[in-house]
Amino acid sequence: MSVKTKKRNVTEIGGDTGEESILMTMVNNGEDLGPMVRLSFETGKPESLLQQLKNVVRKKEVEIEDLCKLHYEDFILAVDELRGVLVDAEELKGELASDNFKLQEVSTVLLLKLEELLESYSIMKNVTEAIKMSKNCVQVLDLCVKCNTHISEGRFYPALKAVDLIENFFLHNIPVKTLKILIEKRMPLIKMHIEKRVCSEVNEWLVHIRSAAKNIGQTAIGYTASARQRDEDMLARQRKAEEQSCLGLGDVTYTLNVEEIDEKSVLGALEHVSNSIVEAFLSDSVKRFNANAVMSINHDLKALESFADDRFQSTGLLAIYKDGSFRDCLIEARQLINLLLSSQPENFMNPVIRQRNYNALDYKKVATICDKFKDSPDRLFGSLSNRNSKQSAQKKSMDTLKKRLKDFN
Repeated sequence: MSVKTKKRNVTEIGGDTGEESILMTMVNNGEDLGPMVRLSFETGKPESLLQQLKNVVRKKEVEIEDLCKLHYEDFILAVDELRGVLVDAEELKGELASDNFKLQEVSTVLLLKLEELLESYSIMKNVTEAIKMSKNCVQVLDLCVKCNTHISEGRFYPALKAVDLIENFFLHNIPVKTLKILIEKRMPLIKMHIEKRVCSEVNEWLVHIRSAAKNIGQTAIGYTASARQRDEDMLARQRKAEEQSCLGLGDVTYTLNVEEIDEKSVLGALEHVSNSIVEAFLSDSVKRFNANAVMSINHDLKALESFADDRFQSTGLLAIYKDGSFRDCLIEARQLINLLLSSQPENFMNPVIRQRNYNALDYKKVATICDKFKDSPDRLFGSLSNRNSKQSAQKKSMDTLKKRLKDFN
């Protein structure tokens, strides 16, 4: 709507007198209309003022209406655009909600998978650490078992090597505190025990050597004297044979006599060795012995038996006495060693078995010797390894034999 139209409409409402112009100016400026109202009542023309005010009101209403008409179309367009924006906003809100829901679903699954993955990594790490710790413990325990075995079998040098490995390479890596403390406490005890055992065995060996020195010397002297006598007898017989050869006597008698002399001397030696072995076990100087000592004597006895077989064969007696042997001279020592090394020594009390395997042994001698046999296994790591069931069974059987021999005596 143009300004020209606005002026026309205002003029049509009422004349624009000077007083109305003043009044319009005062209203537009927000001035106080009190003096003018007072003047109109004093002059007796309030109606005129009222009419002028109404004209001003109508003019303002026309201006407001024109202003509203002027911005109405822009308002309608703005409202339409706002509605469009609201629709787009609702659509966008719906899309965002849908995308958020999908994202939540996907992220929830991924979060669960991530938690499972982290838990798996944690478990794998713990399992790896546990396996590493277990390997260290197994290696240490294996060395402890080997150390026990070496000590129980009298192999002290390998036992010390095992202790050295544990101390220098494994002790500081043991993850289990209780096991580490136990092994740390056992190390000095093991070394002290080995030292005592070695000193004890050396002392026993020295005692045995002192006790057997006399027998060894006598045996050596006997061998020397026998050899000298044999040589003298052989020379004498050789001279006699040479004299008899002139008369036509055969050489067979000479050969047989020489063989008989060699057989008297070998039997005088083997029987003496067998008796010496038994007497050594019975000697008051030997207070105690174990399986290691028995196995050592068994080794020497086997060598003597082999020597006896060779001598029996070299003298030609094997061709004459096919079922005979010089090792029969060692029968008492052999049966005693077999009894001490037997897994069931209590079978000695069985008459049938005793007659078959131990007929050369005397009850009282066996009782005295078995009472000195104390072969309890030394296991300083006893809490870390199982006991040897075979040794335990043999020990029980030996204890049973000792008791029955005491009752018998």
